[in-house]
Amino acid sequence: MNGSVAPPAPTVPMVLVQSPTVVQPVETFVFRAGRPAYDPVRAAAESATARAALVELGVEPRSPAELLMTLPRSVLLELAARAVSADDDARLLAARDALRDWSVPALAPVVLRQPRLLVEAGAGGGVIGPRSGAGAERRDESYALRPLSGLMFPRDHYVDLGGAVAVGRLRRRERARETVVMAAVLRGLRGRSAEVRVPAPLYLAGGDVVTCGGVAILATGARTSPAVWGLLRPYLRASFTHVVRVRDELRRPAEPHLDHWLGLGPGIALVAADRLNAPAVVESRVVERPDPSGYGAADRGGGYRDPGYPGSGYPGSGYPGSGYADSGYASGGYASGGYEDVGYEGGGYEVGGHWGAGNGRAGFGGGEGSVDREKAGSEYGTEGLGGPDGVGIVGRETTLVDALRSIDLAVCPLAPEMVAAFAAGVFFLPAARLAAVGDEPAALVSTASAPWTEPVLARFGVHTIAVPFDEHHKHFGSLHRALNTVPEPRIPMPRQ
Repeated sequence: MNGSVAPPAPTVPMVLVQSPTVVQPVETFVFRAGRPAYDPVRAAAESATARAALVELGVEPRSPAELLMTLPRSVLLELAARAVSADDDARLLAARDALRDWSVPALAPVVLRQPRLLVEAGAGGGVIGPRSGAGAERRDESYALRPLSGLMFPRDHYVDLGGAVAVGRLRRRERARETVVMAAVLRGLRGRSAEVRVPAPLYLAGGDVVTCGGVAILATGARTSPAVWGLLRPYLRASFTHVVRVRDELRRPAEPHLDHWLGLGPGIALVAADRLNAPAVVESRVVERPDPSGYGAADRGGGYRDPGYPGSGYPGSGYPGSGYADSGYASGGYASGGYEDVGYEGGGYEVGGHWGAGNGRAGFGGGEGSVDREKAGSEYGTEGLGGPDGVGIVGRETTLVDALRSIDLAVCPLAPEMVAAFAAGVFFLPAARLAAVGDEPAALVSTASAPWTEPVLARFGVHTIAVPFDEHHKHFGSLHRALNTVPEPRIPMPRQ
């Protein structure tokens, strides 16, 4: 021994994946439209196969449902108490009091399925509860479940900012509880609260941010507010060499998020052909050498590399990236659909915590002073980007294809039929070096898109593993949407 300290062992990447039948009873899926019909049991088998493939690749897969079981009992009890509801206030209070005697394994399904007690006028023959009080013999009682089925798509609820977490706020109010539960899961897993919380009236969908290596892309549009850029910008610019903002002006129900029409891998971007000219801005950190991730990112932009795919030629030179500077922002309050998040203070959980509203302003460099947060992300290319060396560069709006090729990404356009099959059916592994495939970057690809994605990715040295995911695609449950990475550091929590 020479007295030197051995470097810490590399941390195994963690990915969240959820089985649909765990978060939603199979009988509720019978109301899903479409033929051939969606089969939740087959979809659950696909989730299990994807999970096994991740294990083979050296990744640790976990499910939000199983992670609920690791939370402190007080937090799980609070989540369960908020999940139950009833037409009868007295019965609701009694139910919440009864939950205090329940075990952790019993509380978790209550959180996931949100039971409601229904009380209706009737002959009294269907009464479940105690027959006491005036008129009790003339009431019928039954149950309704409101399962958190959206938890089968962990990509929707939060964004991995490369070390930090941004918990989203979804436009559909009935999904508000999903983000509250996911925020509690991530807090327990990482040992601290999310660094970014999206306040009303802003929205953020996790699928509107994609990252790989030193590149991050944020799309604003129907599901993500432009002003969210002011909240995410400091973290994205700190973790990624290049950050691209794109304004999604095509509103399509089948392609609600960025990751439905854009896949970002090591050195390659798979992009819907009809989105290539979308308005975009690229900001690049000034560095002295290429990005150390090994993904080939240039320090301030570079030439376009043709992947040799039909229809992919886009002549022209690269567009220089912008300078970089740290930006301050005012943290906003977080409440979704009337459900306050469970606070985390002083190293211990504080049930029912509430965050302040902030002052609604975000500071930007370049001599412009502070600007209104509602406008900070909506005016492309107008803010000053003062760097730490005092050099300020004003960004200008360009097109998405020019922004991508300016940072030395090969752009592979996707025809409409490819986007329909693709639906982000590629999941690039969070680490460039995995024991199972040596030094090759690796990706899971859905069998719904494998016939054409595998040869394209092979051109860029990406090792692909095809997994069956056709059943998920019937439910817009693309492979990319069904998986999400967990940023480091994290603190393992003991099981209760």
